[in-house]
Amino acid sequence: MDQRFKLICKKPFTIKHLGDKIKVHTHNIEDYENLEKFLKSNKINYYTHALKIDKPRLAVLKGLPSDVTLEEIIDEVKSKLPSAFDCSRMNTTKTNDKYPYHIVKFSPETTFQAILRVSPSLQYESLLGKVQTQKQ
Repeated sequence: MDQRFKLICKKPFTIKHLGDKIKVHTHNIEDYENLEKFLKSNKINYYTHALKIDKPRLAVLKGLPSDVTLEEIIDEVKSKLPSAFDCSRMNTTKTNDKYPYHIVKFSPETTFQAILRVSPSLQYESLLGKVQTQKQ
């Protein structure tokens, strides 16, 4: 099997034998994709982690009032940066109380610089204004 991997991967890679399993770590996307195609075409069972470039970017918003809905938050974030696609509240693991922290997910193509440029304008004043208007 090691010899086959050498034919598939053009650049150096690491391989570890773990009992009845093999762990292969490629160092570039092209080799990763070639290896994955090889495993699929030969019907070899395998497991892979998501590539870093495929994972969504995450941002944590702090200090928002607990009565702001997730829909209001994602709408506000999308108005500033349309690549946002999900928002959730962070919960404690012990008591399941809701923290005033929210996680916003952005598409993988979104740069951290773009998120940082927008984040100061996402402070809770604009969202707090919406909540206070609804209460009146």
